[in-house]
Amino acid sequence: MSPIGVLCLTIQSAHIVRWNRLLGSAPDPFVSIHINDAAEIARTKHLYHDFEPTWMETKYIVIYSLTGILDLRLYDHHEYRRHTLLGETQFQLSHLEEDMAHGGHNLPLRKGSKQRGDLLVNLAYYPVSKGAGTIPEYAPGIVILHISEARRLAPRGSTADDLSTVAQVSFGYDDAVVHATCRASGTNPVWETTCAFYCPSRAECVIVVRIIDDEDGVVGELSLRLDDLMEGNEWWPLSGCTSGDLRMSASWDVVSAT
Repeated sequence: MSPIGVLCLTIQSAHIVRWNRLLGSAPDPFVSIHINDAAEIARTKHLYHDFEPTWMETKYIVIYSLTGILDLRLYDHHEYRRHTLLGETQFQLSHLEEDMAHGGHNLPLRKGSKQRGDLLVNLAYYPVSKGAGTIPEYAPGIVILHISEARRLAPRGSTADDLSTVAQVSFGYDDAVVHATCRASGTNPVWETTCAFYCPSRAECVIVVRIIDDEDGVVGELSLRLDDLMEGNEWWPLSGCTSGDLRMSASWDVVSAT
């Protein structure tokens, strides 16, 4: 399934119904973002001892269908045990077909049958622009990255048979991992995985891929401008190692962010 657009979601603030001090101190709240009850897509940072938290954090979420449900879960963060669910709210993505911008949307947070507070969010939908003609190089869009395989990886301390690697993807301006492959074995691992993510400017986008082994750490890496990656080459030499190449490709869908 191909991406159809990007959801720009700003988590502004929340009001949490206060509880008696005998039940404990104020929560350390954060918001976890899901679609269709699937795995977590993103989360805000957690704040400390706050019934009226303010985050003002914006997340860009690649959308594949407007028939799903955006699920926002408010948790109390715990360092050494499972986080406590404080409340949950949902938003039908189909509403974005009628109105692509929902500013200052106050969503009720519920746990069971009781309302536990409210969550203030902004939502904007940026659809993929098809047949848009000449696209400015600084236009925002969706990068669709396909990581196929690597060859001739050189283990540092372990033997070739012991290599077990993942490929981690990040942007050049941020070390945060936006995608990680499954684990594959040997000096010629095959992953065949595709990921899609929002990029605010094609011309300024730099893709960084690090190939990491459990024992050896980084066994090779690649830093490449998106425009260079889209020129059509398949195999790219890895750096920080004595040998190794990575086969990957990318495509670009511009989105209408106006």
